[in-house]
Amino acid sequence: MQVMKIAIIGDGRATIVVKGTKILHGIDVARSCDLLMGVIYALNLSYPKQLKFTFEAFQKLCLELGGQKASSKVMNLKYGTF
Repeated sequence: MQVMKIAIIGDGRATIVVKGTKILHGIDVARSCDLLMGVIYALNLSYPKQLKFTFEAFQKLCLELGGQKASSKVMNLKYGTF
């Protein structure tokens, strides 16, 4: 079972699912990304292991939250030093 996901329905609307429970539904995809980060923060959830760096990059680079404390992998992505 997936711990958390954004499911996109046929009409282009999204549903946020956490541990098999629909948390929010009928929202646009861009807003669902922001709201998922808010749900993770509010419920004090850990990022899924497989997506840890994806969530961290989104948080640090796109949302600009705590960018100075990013892991070396995310900092390399930010400054293009691969």
